[in-house]
Amino acid sequence: MFLYYFDEHPAHPVDSPRAGYGAAHAAELPYVFRQLREHNRPPATAKDEAISDLLRTYWTNFAKTGDPNGAGVARWPVFTNATPQTLHIASDKTKAVPIVNENGLKTLDEYFAWRRMSEARPPTASQ
Repeated sequence: MFLYYFDEHPAHPVDSPRAGYGAAHAAELPYVFRQLREHNRPPATAKDEAISDLLRTYWTNFAKTGDPNGAGVARWPVFTNATPQTLHIASDKTKAVPIVNENGLKTLDEYFAWRRMSEARPPTASQ
């Protein structure tokens, strides 16, 4: 399994409700599918084009071989419990790093495990 953390996002003004937040869910998809000029996006920059090329290289390598790694891209390690590494994707700083916000992910895992247990139980008279 290969895990990534996409960290490319616009700079939001300080008074914006989005200030301090990272990339939105699925923000990498326009880069992966080369839709940088679609869906009312701002004009693509050279940095946007470079990230798009990088992501398309990883995805294409993975589709061809089952491994995203190849010539000209930072090494993307396999994620395992013994070596929990992720590829941090951010313009010219793409590199393998420890899991970003591991405690937050564990909290979500615990929450969804609890939800699955709750849904498996039949409702009681008080519910």
